[in-house]
Amino acid sequence: MRWRQQRIIMSEKSMSQLYREYRKDKIKENCIVFESLWGRSYSCNPAAFYEYICENHPEYECVWFLNDIETPVPGNAKKVLKKSEEYYHYLATAKYFV
Repeated sequence: MRWRQQRIIMSEKSMSQLYREYRKDKIKENCIVFESLWGRSYSCNPAAFYEYICENHPEYECVWFLNDIETPVPGNAKKVLKKSEEYYHYLATAKYFV
């Protein structure tokens, strides 16, 4: 699968270093990250919150953490592969996590 080829394999040490570096960046006040079932799907309460935010607060940037970025997510959310460099960036800089 394509998403497995994109996964960045890092040691625990390099992941924590990367996260610490991104924590120095400014918090994105209008950014919300969502994850359901440890990234396995778009479902449950996070999906309901996301749909409400999309409908009522389009000013927020919505990001979904997923194990497979081919997972369908309605709307214009950004899909981010878990454990990737981009994942650590959003994990460190998003103001809200659902």
